[in-house]
Amino acid sequence: MRILIAGSGAVGTYLGGKFSLSGHEVVFLSRNKEYCDLVNHQGFSIIENGVVKQGRVSAFQAVQSLFSVCSAFDLCLLTVKGFSTRSLLLELSPFLDKIFHFCAVQNGVGNEEILVGFVEKKKITAGSLTTACSMGSPGVVKAENRGGLALAPLDPNQSLQQWTDLFQRAGIKIRVCKDWVGMKWSKLFLNLIGNGTCAILEMTPQEVFLSHSGFKIERLALVETISVMETSGIKPVLLPFQPVPLYFWGIKHLSEPVLRFLFRKKAVRGRGEKLPSLYFDLLKGKKDTEAPFLYGPLVEKGKSYGISMPALQTLYYLLRDSTAEERQIYRKNPDALYQQILNF
Repeated sequence: MRILIAGSGAVGTYLGGKFSLSGHEVVFLSRNKEYCDLVNHQGFSIIENGVVKQGRVSAFQAVQSLFSVCSAFDLCLLTVKGFSTRSLLLELSPFLDKIFHFCAVQNGVGNEEILVGFVEKKKITAGSLTTACSMGSPGVVKAENRGGLALAPLDPNQSLQQWTDLFQRAGIKIRVCKDWVGMKWSKLFLNLIGNGTCAILEMTPQEVFLSHSGFKIERLALVETISVMETSGIKPVLLPFQPVPLYFWGIKHLSEPVLRFLFRKKAVRGRGEKLPSLYFDLLKGKKDTEAPFLYGPLVEKGKSYGISMPALQTLYYLLRDSTAEERQIYRKNPDALYQQILNF
C-alpha cells in the first residue's frame, strides 16, 4: 500500500516507520523543513526494546509537490496536533478524492468531527495510540513495547478488517472498539494525567505526584472528568494495556495513599521525567496548543450540564488565556495552584 503520514512528530514517525519496515511505500507530509531534509537524506530510526531499526521514506513540505509525484494514497494517517487539523484538510481539499481512507490518530476530542466536514464517515477510522513514543531528534523515535492502537469506525456499518490486518502485520497491537466516541474520550482521560498541571507548575509527573497538593489537583481534575463523561452518557472503554473503566473505579473508591502510588507509577511510566508538550508551548508563548482539544471539550460539555469544575476550568484558563507573568506564582508551587482552584 501507499500510505501518507500527515505530521512529523513522534507518533507519525513511529507508525510511518513501522509501515515502511513492513514493506509499504510511506510518504510524509510535514511543514518542518529540517525534518523533511533529514528524513529524505538519512531516513528514519525506530528504537524498540533496545533494538534500532532503520529505513527510508520520502518527505514533502508542500501538498502540491506531494501530489505531483504521488497520484493517490490508500491510507492517510492524521497525526498532526488538533489545532492543525482544519488547516491541513483545507490544504488537502483539492486532492481528497485521491485518498481512499483516513485514520485520525490524534489526541484530544474534535478532530474526527472536523474531518467529517471534509469526507464521508465511511472513509474515516478513529484511532487512539497508547504506545509511549518520544523523538530525540528529527526522524529518530523511541517507543515502549507496552501499548498499542485502538481503532473504531465512525460508520457502524464499516468493516475494519482491512485496516486491522494492515496494522497488525506492521507489528502494532490492535484493539477494535465499537464506540469511537467512548474510545476518544477514554484516551482524553489518559492524556490529562500529568499534563496541564505539570505544564503550569513546570514540574515533572514524578514531582507533581510526590506533592500532596499536586496529587489533589490531579485527582480533582480526573474526578471532574469522570463526572462530565458520566453525565454526558459517555462510557469509558478498554484501550490497549489501559483499563480505563478500572481507573474510573479506582479514582472513586481507592484511598488517597493507594491511588497516589498507583497514579504516580502510571504517570512516570507514560511520561517519565519529561515535561509535557504543553509546557514547551507555554514557554514559547504559542497561541495554538492542544489545550482546546484536551480541556476545552470537557469544560464546554460540563458547563452545558451545570457541572462544577473548579480544577478543569482553572487549568484550562491558565493553559489557554494566561500570561507568563500570571503563571509565575505557580512555578514549582502546587500549594498556590491548589488554593487558586479552591477559591474558584
